[in-house]
Formats: sequence, C-alpha cells, structure tokens
Amino acid sequence: MLIGLEYTLKGTTMKRLAMMVLALGLGLTACSKEEAPPPADEPDASGATMSDDDAAALLASMKTISAEVGCADCIYGVDGVKGCDKIAAKVSGQTLLVTGLDFDAHGAGLCGTAKQASLTGVVKDGEFVASNLTLE
Repeated sequence: MLIGLEYTLKGTTMKRLAMMVLALGLGLTACSKEEAPPPADEPDASGATMSDDDAAALLASMKTISAEVGCADCIYGVDGVKGCDKIAAKVSGQTLLVTGLDFDAHGAGLCGTAKQASLTGVVKDGEFVASNLTLE
C-alpha cells in the first residue's frame, strides 16, 4: 500500500508542477510587451521619416530607363567595391552604383561583359536607387 500511496503522491505532485509551469508560462506571455511600429509619418530609430506626400513624390520621380549595366568591380572598377555582389549602370555617361536590389551580377553574366537593361528608380546621392531591373 505504501508503494501505491507514493505513486499517487508523485502523480499529484507532477500534475501540480505541470499546472504551475503552465500558469507561469501564460503569465509571462501575457505580461510581455511588444511595441507597435511607429506610423509612417513618425521617425523611426534612425530619425528618418517619410510622410505620405514624400512617398508619393518619390514614386512620381521614379523613371524607367534603358542603360548599360555590369559588375561594379569587374566591368566598371567602382571605388570601394570589391567582389561581384554589386552592379553599376552607365546613366547619362556617368557610372552609378545600383542599390535597392538584391541582384547577382556574377550569376547574370555581368562580370564578363556589360549588358543593356531596363532600370526603374531614381538617382540619389550619386547612386541609382532601383526598384526594378530587367536585362534586355
């Protein structure tokens, strides 16, 4: 009978322990604090803001152009670029680093030769900030 009593106590103790762990977990989850992201017209952690008007102006200023593109390092030798993970474009006779896209220059064959492409974006701070690039 002692063995049966000990087993019952262990079972009850395990149930109580499981319930306490569950209650603690639920309590911690309920008390966690997640901050909602700031609205678009309030500054983020970097202090940058973009109102609806700014976003509309940016979209309106985007242009689609045809330009020669190639590996920023292999084809154009852009200062500060090492390796084949960045592309550059010839825009109005000027070589501009293309940013805003995750584009594999090496995989697209842009390390061996420059190619014509259709680019959509804006020129900003000496770079072409692209939203789309399609090789022709």
